[in-house]
Amino acid sequence: RCHYRILEFKELLKTYDRILSIDSDIVMNKNVPNPFDIVPYEKIGTIYEDVGSRERARRNTIQEVQKAYGDIGWKTGYINTGFFMVSKPHACIFEKINGKLWNGTGVDDIQLGYNIVKNKIPVYDFHWKWNTMTMFCEKWNGSPDRFNSYIIHYAGVGKFENRFNNRLENIKHDYNKIWGKNE
Repeated sequence: RCHYRILEFKELLKTYDRILSIDSDIVMNKNVPNPFDIVPYEKIGTIYEDVGSRERARRNTIQEVQKAYGDIGWKTGYINTGFFMVSKPHACIFEKINGKLWNGTGVDDIQLGYNIVKNKIPVYDFHWKWNTMTMFCEKWNGSPDRFNSYIIHYAGVGKFENRFNNRLENIKHDYNKIWGKNE
């Protein structure tokens, strides 16, 4: 599965000290600070998405993976790898669990999240502005404007506005608005 290409980072971390993974369905704003200056080397940089309208579903998935692979005491902290930073000491998270890959909801996010918790690796929890998905623009979070974010992530359905037919239309619109390109 294409989601598991991220497991190749284990091999890449033999050469590189740090890796910043950015999904292809992301538009970066002009105001993005350098995450390498913000995330401590010993921590994994990610955002937790088991909050707001996704809290129950994401925490249920956390429980499901532990039923399948073993209880590690993981209760909260469902990660999103759309904007994700690791360092050389984190190579152990890019391994199979009991020789298997998780094929349920969350795919690589759950696979890596399980290994992060199991290996007790500290996490730098990015503010939602670092990985603004539609869920972070909902009422529970004050309905913030996505354009005030550093990074807009069109994960899942990825439509921030109903006027767009699909997320690709939304991405093109937002890219043009941020970077001043004509549609």
